[in-house]
Amino acid sequence: MRAPLAACALLAVSGLSLAPPYSASAGQRRSTTAFVPCDVSLTLTLKPGLEYPAGTVLERPAPDIPPDPVVIQVPLYPGAIPTTRAFPASFDYPATPYLKTATAEFLLPAGSTTVDPWYREHFAACGYGRGGTIVSSVGSTGIVFGSTTDPNLVVEVSYQDVPDGTPLLYVAEDVTLPPRPPDSYLPGNIVRLTMDYVGDNERHWHLVVRNRAMIHSLVAAINAVSEIDGGVHSCAPVLGEATMTFVRRGGTSVRVKAQCHQVVVGTSRPLFDDNLRVWKLIQKLVKRCPTSRGCRRSRPYMSRDADGSGAQEGRSF
Repeated sequence: MRAPLAACALLAVSGLSLAPPYSASAGQRRSTTAFVPCDVSLTLTLKPGLEYPAGTVLERPAPDIPPDPVVIQVPLYPGAIPTTRAFPASFDYPATPYLKTATAEFLLPAGSTTVDPWYREHFAACGYGRGGTIVSSVGSTGIVFGSTTDPNLVVEVSYQDVPDGTPLLYVAEDVTLPPRPPDSYLPGNIVRLTMDYVGDNERHWHLVVRNRAMIHSLVAAINAVSEIDGGVHSCAPVLGEATMTFVRRGGTSVRVKAQCHQVVVGTSRPLFDDNLRVWKLIQKLVKRCPTSRGCRRSRPYMSRDADGSGAQEGRSF
């Protein structure tokens, strides 16, 4: 999920380092039909959290966010001058505490009709893809460039037309997650699995699985999830949910809940199953269970209190 932000005043330069000035020689500046070199004259240092304008906290970093900064180099328009001049801008950002950002503001010596295609060409030459254009109600236009090497890295360039130049804002964003916790892995000595499953059609099933191959494949899929859920993903429509109990040899157990992309093992932090491998395997297991040895599937039944009220869900075995 990305949280929109509009009408931001440009007041400060953060995480900024300039390389030697860009040379606008004929050999470096070509027409739109010719080769455009990757010129990276601006270094941005992304640090945890997001403050914009300076002193205004938009996203506080999580305590366990990896502390090391992310350093990137991006194109900068020739003759750009760092500025503290305030102007309205528009950008959006992921609503996650694992966000690292850097911002930088410049005044460019050209109009937007020149600046816009220049940035599109030069970011493309440096391996960025264009994700879209943001047009705000405050008169600014933003271009979103996504990194082709880091799926979480985005650079947004927002500009506004004014009579004496083009004010421009860089907002670089990256989501960096801590490693998966050790206590979120399932052990290998699982001998039985029970599952309460609710599908997207709200059909309820209760499963008891002793089939070693089925159990092993599901344990392997859960243990293969590598990313924690940083709060930037959503899933629609809701596919359903499953509550599972994995029983070890000896009788102890681990509870796992799965819903769409999210998997929660015990009391550990939620995990993010990017390709829905776990959920697809759960659906496959539910479908195959009635014809598989060592797997029993039954429908929950509804029981009532002695006075006929208070419907409660039970199970048939």
